[in-house]
Amino acid sequence: FAASLAAAHPSTFEGVAPETYILPDQLGALARRLKSEGAADAHGWPRWLSKSVKHRGVRVLPSNASEDYLRSLNAALVQRRVKPLLLRSVPRVFDLGLYVLLSSVRPLRAYLFEEALVRFGSAEYPASP
Repeated sequence: FAASLAAAHPSTFEGVAPETYILPDQLGALARRLKSEGAADAHGWPRWLSKSVKHRGVRVLPSNASEDYLRSLNAALVQRRVKPLLLRSVPRVFDLGLYVLLSSVRPLRAYLFEEALVRFGSAEYPASP
């Protein structure tokens, strides 16, 4: 959903959501991006993650990912990896899960559940590969 919004309104979502491609529809655009930039940075850290649209598993896109490999992902999201926000005291990743009920779009009516989910990484996040 976020990828569709970002694709439809790029200037609105620039810098807010990670660069995302929906496969197989945006295969050509992703292949051009990978050809110009590569799948890993200068230190060998992966730049791209693939996710099933069924929300089952996140995988690192291999550095030698060919168009045939990308085509085989069939119905997947490929997102640019972003540097995670870390806790200041201990360099651990964390994320927040907020539950929101969207009951209307026009007018916008959303309800935020009183409780949230907070997850912390079990190991320190490495500063370098």
